[in-house]
Amino acid sequence: MEQKMTGFLLYLKSIAVSRTLYVTLVSMILACVLISYIKPSTRDDITAGLVCEDDGFCDNLMEELSDAAYTWMIYDDEEALTDAILKGDADYGFRVRGDVEEAVRNDETDRSVIFYNTPFDVYGEVLKENFAESYISAISRYIIEEEADRVFDTEGGDPTDALLAKNAEYLDSELLFDVNIIETDTDSRDAIYTGAGAESVRFGYIKIVIATAVFISIMSVYGRTYRGDMKAVLNCMAGRERLIHGILYMTAGALPVAVTGLITGGVLMGPDKILKMIISMILLMIYGILWTLLCGRILRKGDAYAAVIPVAVGLQLIFCLAYINMKDYVPVLSVVRFLFPAGLML
Repeated sequence: MEQKMTGFLLYLKSIAVSRTLYVTLVSMILACVLISYIKPSTRDDITAGLVCEDDGFCDNLMEELSDAAYTWMIYDDEEALTDAILKGDADYGFRVRGDVEEAVRNDETDRSVIFYNTPFDVYGEVLKENFAESYISAISRYIIEEEADRVFDTEGGDPTDALLAKNAEYLDSELLFDVNIIETDTDSRDAIYTGAGAESVRFGYIKIVIATAVFISIMSVYGRTYRGDMKAVLNCMAGRERLIHGILYMTAGALPVAVTGLITGGVLMGPDKILKMIISMILLMIYGILWTLLCGRILRKGDAYAAVIPVAVGLQLIFCLAYINMKDYVPVLSVVRFLFPAGLML
């Protein structure tokens, strides 16, 4: 045991003088700090701006949009709208051009609305659909007034009033639909997947960044056993001793990153999260070492192993960084994420 402890301390010392360790630590800390300032957008946080050249139509349109799950703001002109989007006061913008009633009468509604967004657009398509629905509802009166005489028989009197009344009845009710709501488990404690609060989402991202840094350290350190002094040291040992010292070497490589990650997580997320993170970190290191040993046994050549590292890290980020409630929509994906060590931190 004393020999193994001495070996572990020597491995830890060799890791401590490695530049790669400090690059990993600095990158992890910076990424966690940056993530702590990110506010993930949700549908309830979206603000959309509206500019209408037809004031009368604008009132009708805002009445339709008032039922939407977004915040709508009216701006005086296009410049004020674009400035609001650039400053972050509004996420999206719509400008309705010209006299809408005249456009409907002349069948010139194509391209009558300008949509403004940014490169960070996430909900733009959903918002456009919501706006289009409200827009069509708002212009339905104009369409009925314009087309009633052409489509319906007017010998028995003008059908416009009856059509407008029936249109209003359908717009203000659910007569068209038989609604069936299928409930999902939105009370899951796995907050990173339910999106239950911006704070929980940020904490989830921070944990994944720390877990990924630890996992990269384990895989990178194991990669050194394919070459140089570490390869020579391990080749001098018998099979069981070689395995034990390989595990000690990977543990030594991951320990500084794990400790730094725990401190960083405690500072950014609060000391109440430390105990749970310690337990998760221990499991992560055990799983990460076993995962790496399996890869090493399958890929016996250093070049092949080095090529797998970015692939493994990339797949881990894909399956573990998504924070939608995957188990409710694609159940198998909520299991696949546990095939990667970082999944244990969620």
